[in-house]
Amino acid sequence: MRSYHIGLLTSLICIFPAAAFIAPITWRSLLAQRKVLQISAVEDPDSGGPDQRQLNRKLADARKLHHVTRIMKDHLEDFDSLNLITALHRVAKRADGKSLANLLRTDLRRGRKTVERLAHRLMEELPSQIKSLPDVNLANIIWALGRLEAPASSSEWRPLYSLVAEEICTSSRLPSMSNQQLSNLLWGFAKGGVRDKCVYDALIHELTSRARSSSSSAGLTEQDYGMAFDAMGLQPDVLSQHACVGELCERVAGEASRLSGWALSNVLWGITKMEKCAVSDKAAELLVGRLVAVLNEDSGGLSPQGAVKALWALVTLKMHGRLGECPSWPAMLSGMCSFIVSHAQKFPMQSLALAAWSLAKCNVRRRDVFDALGSVSARRIQQAKPQDISNLCWSFASVGVPHRGLLAAAMRECAAPERLGAFSEQHVCNTVWGLATLLPMRPDLLYPQPANTSTSSTNDETPALLPSFLAALAHEIDHRRGRLGPMDAAVISWAMAAIDAAPMLPDSFVDDLRKAFLQEEAMAADGASPLVLGPLDVTNLLWGFAKSGQLTEDLLQQVIERGTSAPSGDDDAEPTGSDDSPLSPFGFPWPAFTPQHLANLAYAAMDLLTSAAAAQGADGVIYMSDQDAPTPSFGIPTDASLPSRQLADAVKTEVIRRLEGRSDGTCDGDQWGDDWLALYSLASSFALMGVIDERLFRMIRAKVESLSGLLLRKDGISSEGERDDERSETDSGELNGREAAALGKEAPLVLHETEDVMVLYKPPRWSCAPPSSADRPPSVPYRPRNDLSPHEMLASNTVEDIADLVHKARPAEGRSDAACPQSDSRVSLGFVHRLDVDTSGPVLVAKRYAAYHRLKLLLESRRMTKLYLCLCHGSLPDRPFACRRRLMVTGRTTIVSPAGRPALTFCWPVERYAAAGRNLTLAVVAIATGRQHQIRVHLSTLGFPLVGDAMYGDAESDAALEALLSSRCPRQFLHACFLAFDDTCVACPLSADLQSYLTAVRECLVTQDGDGGVEVGLSKVEETLGGAWSLRQLVDGRLEGSSQGQQ
Repeated sequence: MRSYHIGLLTSLICIFPAAAFIAPITWRSLLAQRKVLQISAVEDPDSGGPDQRQLNRKLADARKLHHVTRIMKDHLEDFDSLNLITALHRVAKRADGKSLANLLRTDLRRGRKTVERLAHRLMEELPSQIKSLPDVNLANIIWALGRLEAPASSSEWRPLYSLVAEEICTSSRLPSMSNQQLSNLLWGFAKGGVRDKCVYDALIHELTSRARSSSSSAGLTEQDYGMAFDAMGLQPDVLSQHACVGELCERVAGEASRLSGWALSNVLWGITKMEKCAVSDKAAELLVGRLVAVLNEDSGGLSPQGAVKALWALVTLKMHGRLGECPSWPAMLSGMCSFIVSHAQKFPMQSLALAAWSLAKCNVRRRDVFDALGSVSARRIQQAKPQDISNLCWSFASVGVPHRGLLAAAMRECAAPERLGAFSEQHVCNTVWGLATLLPMRPDLLYPQPANTSTSSTNDETPALLPSFLAALAHEIDHRRGRLGPMDAAVISWAMAAIDAAPMLPDSFVDDLRKAFLQEEAMAADGASPLVLGPLDVTNLLWGFAKSGQLTEDLLQQVIERGTSAPSGDDDAEPTGSDDSPLSPFGFPWPAFTPQHLANLAYAAMDLLTSAAAAQGADGVIYMSDQDAPTPSFGIPTDASLPSRQLADAVKTEVIRRLEGRSDGTCDGDQWGDDWLALYSLASSFALMGVIDERLFRMIRAKVESLSGLLLRKDGISSEGERDDERSETDSGELNGREAAALGKEAPLVLHETEDVMVLYKPPRWSCAPPSSADRPPSVPYRPRNDLSPHEMLASNTVEDIADLVHKARPAEGRSDAACPQSDSRVSLGFVHRLDVDTSGPVLVAKRYAAYHRLKLLLESRRMTKLYLCLCHGSLPDRPFACRRRLMVTGRTTIVSPAGRPALTFCWPVERYAAAGRNLTLAVVAIATGRQHQIRVHLSTLGFPLVGDAMYGDAESDAALEALLSSRCPRQFLHACFLAFDDTCVACPLSADLQSYLTAVRECLVTQDGDGGVEVGLSKVEETLGGAWSLRQLVDGRLEGSSQGQQ
């Protein structure tokens, strides 16, 4: 029995593989035999020739394109007119939406002669039989040609289009045709590019007359409407001239309730493409309401392409003022967003880009929608056309959503010169503008982390993206020399300045942009007059060149002359105000400039004037007299003939006019809108130029206060909602330092507090970097970065965020998070300024929105005093001095660069120490600008690096000093010791760790007293302290007569 089972098992093992091998062969043989029988059965051996009816039947039954072409190849010469029409129809039907040109390159690459012969045979047979052909055959011919996108302009297919069109126009066939045949004819002619107005008039008139019929059998179906309006969108300039088009639009709106998703999208698209056609309020509500219903239906028949087509159409109609009032508009946008999130994976690349563009035009900022669009687009970026990449970058930048994957993919795709070479000038500008707008929100892409950081695993691909992209862009700009327009140059210069790209670009790049803006090569070539530009173009170019350190007085003068000499009366020029409006130096009326334009112009003037002031010293350093006190002004030139000085005075005059809100018709006080950032920028530029007086400052402050109230009302925050009871130090919890000794970690202290403001002492190893809003829309309140309690944050050995501690230790009791600046990343959680992680000192925090804006204005207008104590290597000069070297931020580091931003640092030596060839200097430093690492970089480049500075310091000198003292500086020796704003002064003596190290320095090195000049110079610093504290008290850590700042 056992041997029987073994034998049976062996047989099965042998049989199954054989069966598995033989079965597919047998099945394939049967299929092949069946196909042969199908093809061979077309011929009737008894009759001795082909049977046309059987041929027609086999053509109709063919399921694959190669089956149709096989029959055509074998029997084309035997086809009658019916066979020829059926063959053309089946080729179009089985082409899967591919055009004829595409088919000849792919599926029909070996059948080109067969297709050419088919066209020739059609023209042989049809002229003599056109009168006797049934209506359905005429419709099938034109539909098939349109489906294959056979161009009516080609000599191969033009005779066929003309033959059918002539038959329609000269005969009385149309009344006898069905609605479907009429719509197929209209669509086929439009798709093929026929421009015969006669045939369109006849078809539109017949369709409109049938739409008027109340009979359900005679009326148009939703498919008829869909085909007809798709045709109107294909040939809008021809079809929109017909008198019946407007009536047809109103009728289709009245029947919108029975339109499917496909038909509705075609109707909306066709109406949009016909620029002369407007939609009434009633029609708009019916069409949009039907789209809302279709979006809510699971079986609404709306494809992803149809949804985006409808969205684009409605947005375009609304943009151009052709769509009436529509209460269903918000519901439509909400439904469309939900549809996009649900079906984003099914969207083709073009639809993804078009959806993003349409939503951005509607100012829809839903993060889930753009995350879905960005994620899918990033994966399919290689399939994107230049216009798709351009639309995506522009759209995401317009709504402020910096999707990391999409940005990286777009830069990687554009880094190839051959890819960027396919972009038009407009596509290049839109892409560059979008990337430059979004990249500062993504520092991990703009400035990748070093390889040894904990985040390097997510940034492996990023270090080469920006340089590679900029190299490709520079190559493309050089290649397009003479083709770039002035507006292109202005946008690109702004973009390159926004990401501080000047050091990574060749010198010829800036020169190419300058020539393109001034149109030197274009006017030299053809003698054409320069194009009329707008305020946006001028401000973009000047701000971009200024921020890149490339703006000169000569270039500014050329831009002024370029603007004032441009021809006037151009109908395409943007509106620039009334005839009696005051003119800017560029020839444009001032009302045409937005507040941000004014801020950019002020920055450009400030950049030129501060550069001229910096050139007056030796390598950016100027020594001050004994009577000089720290001042925010650079000491700019007073030469009124300088173009920059004239521009600064003109901008100041216009700002005063707007702030006064004069009612002379030349200015409107409401022009500021809610642009408080422009006010900050203006105050900063005016202060650095030294042209902001008390009157102007009060006017700007009043406007900022009014705007802060406007922002609160816009966010739904009432003044009652943001009130907070005054807190005392005993109610501060973990912020009063009670647990610091027990935990062995220096804790933040409350140095000063009112109901509006809190001044915190920030110990070392605490971060107060403002949070990034890249991953959080403004409507979402801030949430701490970790789940640690305040007690656990104090006990942690890692760097913690002091903003998180404040957020957790000071809960907004009885208030919504939106009413508290400590929950709003748009105002940096209330932090008015910041200190480096290893720098200690006071930090100013606003507890109310109004206080934040008021204090921010004080900071930007240089009316807030901040003093620092530092210990540096070397012997500083005896006299106080100011360093005015420009600084550029390159991610985590800062460098001195002519392309950087203006920076001003004042320095007074306090004590000198020397021993064993080593020199140290204790100094007081004040800053008029707040650039990243400003004090550390300025002193380091002057040859006096801070003691213990691991990034900009001298490691060899630090090691020698450590060996000499037998003690190492615990961190960079930099401490903010004094903060003054309004009528408040807060002193903060040297921290305990630095005080201990300074004591060791004094014990081991010989102290050298400064001369009388230094003492007199320091007296000015003492005056700055307000007389309540002495500099010696801040250095030695003694603060007598006050409880503020005691540790």
